[in-house]
Amino acid sequence: MIDLLGRVLAESGPGGERLVARLSGLLDSVRDRGLNAAAADISDGRRRELHALGAHRLRAWLLIDGPAEQPAAIQVSGDLVSLLSLELERRHGFNTAQRRGRA
Repeated sequence: MIDLLGRVLAESGPGGERLVARLSGLLDSVRDRGLNAAAADISDGRRRELHALGAHRLRAWLLIDGPAEQPAAIQVSGDLVSLLSLELERRHGFNTAQRRGRA
C-alpha cells in the first residue's frame, strides 16, 4: 500500500519500492480517475494490480503482485480493497476527532 505521494506505507514482503517503480506508469495513467481507478498488468507470468483506496475520497493506493494463474486472487483483491478502504476511513475519522478535541 502506498500513499498519494507514492511512499510505501505497508508491504507484505520485500520489494515494495521495486513494485512502485514498475507500476508508476500504470499509476500515472489512472491517477485522475480518483476512487474509480483500477488497472492490471499481466505479463511475465505475473498479475500486477493497482486499486484506489478510500470511501469518500482517495486516501491511498493498493499495489498487488502475484502469479497470473490464480483466479481466486481476483476475489481476494476485491475484498482486500474494501477492507483497507474501511480501515483508512476509520483512521481518518479517528484522527479528525482527535484534532477537534485538541482544538
